[in-house]
Amino acid sequence: MTTMHMITISTSYYPNPTSDRREHDAIRCGSATDDTCDSDHVGGLGKFSHGVYNLVHQHWVMMIEAMGGFNVADTEGPEAYHKTCMRLAAQRVRHLETKDRTTHDSMRKYLLRHLLFTTLHKVVCPPTMDGNTSRQTGVKKPLRHLIDSHVRPVLMGHNLASVTMQSQILHEEVRIARVELMDLLCGVFSIHPSPSSYTLLESLHWTFGQKLVTRDQTFWATDSEYATNAQKSGSRRDNFLMRGTVETEVTLANGAKEKRSTALCFQAICFISLGNMKNFENLHLRRKLSHNLRKEIVDDRLTLVLIRWFEPHPTAIERDSRSMPLCPPPFSINHALWQFARTKSVRKCLKQPDGTPSPIFESQCRMFGASRAQQLNRLEDEAHAYYALILPSKIDSVAHMYPEFKRDSCQKSDTWLQTINFA
Repeated sequence: MTTMHMITISTSYYPNPTSDRREHDAIRCGSATDDTCDSDHVGGLGKFSHGVYNLVHQHWVMMIEAMGGFNVADTEGPEAYHKTCMRLAAQRVRHLETKDRTTHDSMRKYLLRHLLFTTLHKVVCPPTMDGNTSRQTGVKKPLRHLIDSHVRPVLMGHNLASVTMQSQILHEEVRIARVELMDLLCGVFSIHPSPSSYTLLESLHWTFGQKLVTRDQTFWATDSEYATNAQKSGSRRDNFLMRGTVETEVTLANGAKEKRSTALCFQAICFISLGNMKNFENLHLRRKLSHNLRKEIVDDRLTLVLIRWFEPHPTAIERDSRSMPLCPPPFSINHALWQFARTKSVRKCLKQPDGTPSPIFESQCRMFGASRAQQLNRLEDEAHAYYALILPSKIDSVAHMYPEFKRDSCQKSDTWLQTINFA
């Protein structure tokens, strides 16, 4: 497994370090950072508590073992909260010049009572929720592209039986041809994929989105539209576990091959809403939709998730009680290891039988990156991408995953590390 490195920087700042040394000593008393703390004085130009430089932690191994990824947590937040607790307690108790632990015990007693009564306040006086606010569920954040200097939503289009329409890549963030997407939908409806079937699919009202809001949760599948307080746009693609398992073959250390029951894991590529379902079923389908599919239709719309499958990493040969492919030691205690699944046959819309890029790819290579190198890298990565359409009800839980870094770099690799210690 690729070695990962992480350095998290945390600043410990005392506004007035020389005016009240007793408060400073109390704050440092019992600190979780005693092993790196300057025991004599506040250095760093009177601002930083650990020398001329900010406090540097190299706890990446413990972080990965505990949380599962660098994007899950770091030490900066806990360190800030730690300093808040110490300062709060130090300002509320009496500081005694004694050799015993009276001041230290008083601070601990204060924090104990503070935690007790703040928790009781939340129980006795819970925050009120506005009952008039209704959660607007459904597919949000429509896929958009630039056409004739105007930003317009992505449409499925008409004349889907034509080769020209079938060969069009949907979007630069959803790099799948329309014919591939229609073949997947034909599988959902249990109809034969053919030009006549594609014509029938034109009667559906297609909506493509990068955000799915359910009654309980919000899911994302975007490389550019996820906004936070720190940035106006960004990337967030949620990974999920599906109910059920599948038998996969693993190769043991001695070369023997065995079957292992393995959990189902996938990444969201985009969310699709299909309108006009009642009319489509009554007029075009020769047989009724299955009961499980019909009960998913709400307000004459069917919501689906376009996904890309993961498969166990070849080095993950052991399984836990939930059939998760356990990471090799030492992270096997609470981590799984994945990689993107690959289809046996190449995607014909991207590559020709001799392995060279297809005319479809060459005519729309701008969808795959700004430079030729980026385009070819994505071509190799996605030439065997394994896609599917599933119902949102099939999602069991969110998988907390993040790709490893390539050795001696900050570039993401094809190996995904998942934490499995979340309830």
